[in-house]
Amino acid sequence: MKTSGKERRKCPRFECSLRSEVLDFEGKSHLIENAKILDFSRAGLKLGIDFAVPSPGSEMTLKVIIPEKQIVTIVSGEVVWTKYYKNRMKVGLKLKEMDKRAKEDILGWVYSTWIEKKEKRGKKKTQK
Repeated sequence: MKTSGKERRKCPRFECSLRSEVLDFEGKSHLIENAKILDFSRAGLKLGIDFAVPSPGSEMTLKVIIPEKQIVTIVSGEVVWTKYYKNRMKVGLKLKEMDKRAKEDILGWVYSTWIEKKEKRGKKKTQK
């Protein structure tokens, strides 16, 4: 189904690079240690993984790790979409269960990191 290209998400996503592990998907225990969260929002996230192809509609459980903030939390959600891109599977995950405090801490950290990167990009453009 082709869409109009209009953004349908209700919550803004913030680009990031968070270490994570896939603990299980599709009802089976799988440990994929080198997964990476590529963007994060209140409602969902984009995950990059190798060696797995989860089906849309399936459930997935992740461990999210942010050593800088001493955060380790478990997230579960529904796979909404998958896309193979540059030798890696990208997965859109709609969040179902996550510790509320951990979500707020992660959003705060991801947002502040995103703002810093955006400001650095702006300074580089003005210096040219």
